[in-house]
Amino acid sequence: MRLAPTEARLVLGFFTEGEDAQACRAGNDETIGAVRGALLELGVAAADVLRDFIAITPRYTWGEEGLGGERALVERRTGYRLDEHLHVHVRDLARLPQ
Repeated sequence: MRLAPTEARLVLGFFTEGEDAQACRAGNDETIGAVRGALLELGVAAADVLRDFIAITPRYTWGEEGLGGERALVERRTGYRLDEHLHVHVRDLARLPQ
């Protein structure tokens, strides 16, 4: 049996890279807040827009440094990356293209 869909769920991914977890959170808060606000203006109910924490991971870079009179590649933590999802329950499929 085939049925036409009556609703949809969108999962939007966001990430921010920064010096520390607070900078990452601030970046994601700004972006996700703007997207959430736009969705609410389109008529999506606040209860149908859910934020889901995914992960915060350190970022590393390699650099050449002197160690014991020798040059060596050394890995250093240079920041973090915060990944989050926004789950959007679209109850009116006519709004989906918006």
